Amino acid sequence: MSAHGGDADILAWVLFVPFAIAALVFHGKTKPGNPRREARRRSGSVARPTYPPDHDDEGSENAVNDALDRLDQAGWLNLWRTMQKRAYEMVGPGKTDAEKAEFRQVMTEFAKRDPNFRRVIDTYMPTIRQTPGIKQADLIRGLSEEHKEFARYALYFAHELGEIRRVKFGNSYKLFPR
Repeated sequence: MSAHGGDADILAWVLFVPFAIAALVFHGKTKPGNPRREARRRSGSVARPTYPPDHDDEGSENAVNDALDRLDQAGWLNLWRTMQKRAYEMVGPGKTDAEKAEFRQVMTEFAKRDPNFRRVIDTYMPTIRQTPGIKQADLIRGLSEEHKEFARYALYFAHELGEIRRVKFGNSYKLFPR
């Protein structure tokens, strides 16, 4: 299924270009004064990003995937923050249903690969299994605002990916295992 007349290469670029750009922007950034990271960088053990080739190159999707594979946990978190900003733009006026659906597909692919998503869902699944119907608000109570935001993202896409079921309940959701 392609948004551009059956050209799978272009669809792959539509799905992965935001990831590649953010990967190239955020990859390798270090916090000043972190001696361990600086030592790894000096020793050459930190992979350097490669720039994706033009979209008509058959290996372009592999280049994007390679760039994503080199992201560390902090890189994925920074990329998530960038994608969240874009998500807030998508709910504003002037966005078509097709644009929203395409972005939801991009975010779903992102969540599948995001190791932070997997870590959060793996943390919450035992509680969801032991307490079917637990309210999402109760599950994330006490977290910082950014952690709540990330938890909402993770739980939403866990539902989209079929790992849990979310049922609207007042101003929250009830969560059930699948």
